[in-house]
Amino acid sequence: MDSGCFLFSFRVYFFKIFAIYLFAIHFLKILFLYTEIAAYLTSSVKYFLQKNPEAEVHIVRFPVNKEAPFVFDQTHNLFLYQRDEFTSMELIDFAKSLQPDIVLCSGWVDKSYLKICRYFHNTVPCILILDNHWSGNWKQWILRIFSRFTLHRMFTEVWVPGLPQKEYALKLGFKEKKIQIGFYCADTTLYSKYYHKLKQTQTLNSNFLVVARYIPAKGLENLWNAFAELKDKGELKEWELYCVGAGQDFETRKIHPAIHHVGFKQPHEIGEIIEKTNVFVLPSLFEPWGVVVHEYAAAGYPMLLSKNVGAASAFLIPNENGYIFDPLSKESIQEGLKKMTLLNSEKINEMGQKSILLSETISPEKWAQTLNNFVLKSK
Repeated sequence: MDSGCFLFSFRVYFFKIFAIYLFAIHFLKILFLYTEIAAYLTSSVKYFLQKNPEAEVHIVRFPVNKEAPFVFDQTHNLFLYQRDEFTSMELIDFAKSLQPDIVLCSGWVDKSYLKICRYFHNTVPCILILDNHWSGNWKQWILRIFSRFTLHRMFTEVWVPGLPQKEYALKLGFKEKKIQIGFYCADTTLYSKYYHKLKQTQTLNSNFLVVARYIPAKGLENLWNAFAELKDKGELKEWELYCVGAGQDFETRKIHPAIHHVGFKQPHEIGEIIEKTNVFVLPSLFEPWGVVVHEYAAAGYPMLLSKNVGAASAFLIPNENGYIFDPLSKESIQEGLKKMTLLNSEKINEMGQKSILLSETISPEKWAQTLNNFVLKSK
């Protein structure tokens, strides 16, 4: 073969390979089978799409919760679908027609979601998103015993928020190398901006902030009562409590001159409240994770968290950037509140800096890289 023919053949081969590569990349499709999405998930997805403009992300999700009415902006190559717009068969047919390169499924609540994962299990990576803790109840033991005949026939790997969920995944029989941490990720870019713009030069405001749904599981009533009692006794001096959120208990909220109920706020609306507050509180009776902790750690807040908040495992080191309390004990809540009020502004700022450092352990960059790693396994 002369050099001209060889060069021509090489060019043809090169362009064929390049065309195949472009085709594969351009049509990369990621399918999320999700329950209730929040703004932090779409912000992570948007970051991924910025870094991977050739990809498409399709999210099937449950209706927006009235207690957390987030507004979601459409963006290039992000497609949102309402779960209740599909029958079971329609949803399965939709997934088959989409032919995703990877499927990520939020838990095992929806049977149609599981059927889709079972269908794709042997052809593309199917990732289980798990946010429950291991409690050792009978349901979890049954699932653990039969997981190799159920979950392992649907899912290849698991993506969890943190260490408490990793423990559960291990008990379900998933190998450590098949478990990734950091699925729930705050929009740290936004909250870091709030810190630099509003808090870095802020003087001590002496105000607590709680951001939570007004539902019994969040333990707000216990916090309100404990705070009001201390305030009425004159033990909290000028400290006040700002509460952001909505929900079924909003109409029966505690009315007190030092407790401010400001309602639900979209993430881009929270700046005016951040400007007035400087210690974050979350009194949840039940909280498998709590992305809100990550958000306010990134915004430079010291933490005062219930022992039931899963995200404390990642974003709180007791006595370094905050304290843990028992949400069922009025005395424990009040002890935590009083500890914070005794700190000077220098110590408050020092704790806030530690929170920022801890917040960086999970980031949109790392979230996108984990998703990229899953995608690479689909090639």
